[in-house]
This record gives sequence, C-alpha cells and structure tokens, in this order.
Amino acid sequence: MIKASVDGDDSVIVKDGKLHLRHDGWEKPKDIAINGSKWKTEWKDKDTEDFTAFNPPLAPFAGATVTVKKVKGRGEAKVTEPPTDANGQKLIVHLQDEGGGASEFEVRITW
Repeated sequence: MIKASVDGDDSVIVKDGKLHLRHDGWEKPKDIAINGSKWKTEWKDKDTEDFTAFNPPLAPFAGATVTVKKVKGRGEAKVTEPPTDANGQKLIVHLQDEGGGASEFEVRITW
C-alpha cells in the first residue's frame, strides 16, 4: 500500500525489489508511507532514493498479473508500463491528481 499527498503528476516505479517515486508536475509528493511505514525520502532532482525496506521482500513479477486499486484519492492511478522481459521487469504506476491543491492518495498494487 502506498500513501502520499499528491499534487499533480507522479509515478511509482518498481524494479528489482526496489521502489522509487518520479515527480512530473506541480508539487513533490509528501507524507509518504509504504506498507504502513512512514518514508522520509531524499530527492535527487525528480526522483526519490530507492525504498528497499520491504518485509517480506518484494516477490519478482515473473509473469504475474499486476493490479492497481486506488483506495483513496482525487484522480486516477493506473499502470502505464507493465513489467515485461523487454523493460527488465519494471513496473510504472502513474498517479494523476485532478483539481487544485494536493489530494491524499492510497494505492494498493498487487501481483
């Protein structure tokens, strides 16, 4: 489960058991939590550092079907790049806030 205050346009990127956020518009996400753990991340330009503190570790995608469910938030959360052999098993989920100011997003990604 990913929770964050999203204002505009951001992506969740998962690859090799790691997760990071890429910021594409308006204000950077804040108040971020991954699976219930608050994440005080450092930003390097438009990208966060990698989050690796998964317990248990993330399972490989290995042909699994990925589903994304937006539990809370104004706008949409959708897979824009599913994990494939061609992209090195990288998953990208786009979060698009619609409206003025930030919206609290909760997104569940499963595979």
